Amino acid sequence: MSNADKLVHAGAAVATGAARFIPLPFVDDWVATLSRRQLVASILKRHGRQFATSDLKQLYDDGGSLLGLPFRVAKGLVLAPIKKLFRTVFFVFALRDVAMAAGKTVALGHTLDRALGLGAFRDEDTRAHRRDEARRLRKALDSAYAKIDERLVRRAANALIDRVKKVPTHDDDIEGFLAELDRRVDQALLDVV
Repeated sequence: MSNADKLVHAGAAVATGAARFIPLPFVDDWVATLSRRQLVASILKRHGRQFATSDLKQLYDDGGSLLGLPFRVAKGLVLAPIKKLFRTVFFVFALRDVAMAAGKTVALGHTLDRALGLGAFRDEDTRAHRRDEARRLRKALDSAYAKIDERLVRRAANALIDRVKKVPTHDDDIEGFLAELDRRVDQALLDVV
């Protein structure tokens, strides 16, 4: 992966983490989803894939269906003031949330890049096959990420922020996180139906 590609990954991760501080309900989720979608599109382009990015929507979109929208709107409006208070009073937890969101975006980009390098998500596959493959990969990624050591994620997120600020980084922190992630995703894929 080139330095430019690393900066794209880091930029998407920082944008996703920073979206946590947007005080408007749904706008924060929309910005995070848009950042992850653009990351997926850039990775697909780098690997020469020609199919629509939306075929992999399961990977980058945390939203639900339109049928659940009224419930999500009501829930978002009720929880918005509580979330804002929580982030203000418990700033340390907000920073943890930012690091975990940024880390998950890095995990998504790395896992997709790795899967494409191994031959997944081919242009000649059917759209249904790509969507099913995306669902399986997302399920394995979520399972793997939930079990990963948060200290690894925080160190990797801090290294990425330094990279975006063009400060010398500790790439060992990022590489350690990605190696652990790869191991866990491979194991989780064996368990996903």
